[in-house]
Formats: sequence, C-alpha cells, structure tokens
Amino acid sequence: MSSLNTSAYRFARPTGQCAITSKPIEPGAEYTACLVESEEENTLLRVDLSMEAWEAGERPEQCFAMWHATMPTPEQKHNPFLGDDELLAIFDQLCEAGSELSDQQQTFQFLLALLLLRKRLLRQDGSRAGDNGARVMLLRRKGENKEETDAIEVPDPGLREEEAAEAAIALGKALRGDE
Repeated sequence: MSSLNTSAYRFARPTGQCAITSKPIEPGAEYTACLVESEEENTLLRVDLSMEAWEAGERPEQCFAMWHATMPTPEQKHNPFLGDDELLAIFDQLCEAGSELSDQQQTFQFLLALLLLRKRLLRQDGSRAGDNGARVMLLRRKGENKEETDAIEVPDPGLREEEAAEAAIALGKALRGDE
C-alpha cells in the first residue's frame, strides 16, 4: 500500500513572483504554474514561472505537471486555482508519463482521477487486475464511448477506501485554495 500524507497536497497561492528570475509576475500577466515533487519533504510544491522564463526553456527540477494561467488582479473574485481544463491537462500529462511515475505521482494521479470522477469529467468504465495484482480503473472522458477511444487506465495505489476519500477531499480543497 502507498503511504499517504494528505498534507502533501497543499499548494500555495500564486506568489506573484517568478521562481526562476525572482521578477514579479504582474496582475493580468500569463504565467506557468508547475507541480514539483520535493523528495526532502515528501510533498508536492507549486512553483510559478513567468512566461519569459518558461519560453526560454527554464524548468524546475522534478516538475511532473504544469498549466498556464493568468495572474489574478486584486479586484478579481476568488476563483479555484485550477479549472476543469487545467485539471484535465494535468491528468493527461500524468497518463502520458505512464509507468515512469513515482509512487507519489501515481497516488496523485489516482486521487485526481477520483476528483474528476466526482466532477463528472470522467466516468468509470470498469476495472481490471493489474500486472502486480492491484486494481486498475478503466476511465473515459465525459462523452466518449468504447467504439471511439481506448479506456484510460489508472492503477489503484492501494489506499483504503477511507484514506482515498479523505485524501481526495483534501486534494480538492488544496486545488481550490481552501487550505
């Protein structure tokens, strides 16, 4: 079973500063946010990069997911850190990495899949036994059917049902900025 630390899924709000250049990212400017795996702290960190740094090829080490966003202005109402499109983009990046994911990334992928199922952006289309005997969820995007696309396979990291439910709620809160 994977070890799970729900505090591993707390992300900071945008800092307004590029992590590479230390220059301010002005309100209304586009930037790239990355999820970075911190081995020392066994957590996932959010790192913001200006578009200038991103387009110059600067990337933080251990970055396994990213999304583009616009720095909020002070008068904008509170919005979730990530909208549905960004969540699906991160999920797609994790699926593309496949077997190259670390245990923590696989747990994150599984929890994100649960969150997307809850939001009805994905639907479960069954399950199968994986190579190691663990369950693998078979998922499809909303509106897709078996004839058009292959199922998306997401391995279950072995969390107990209660752990998965608690962690998915914690992840949802973290992604919305409630924590």
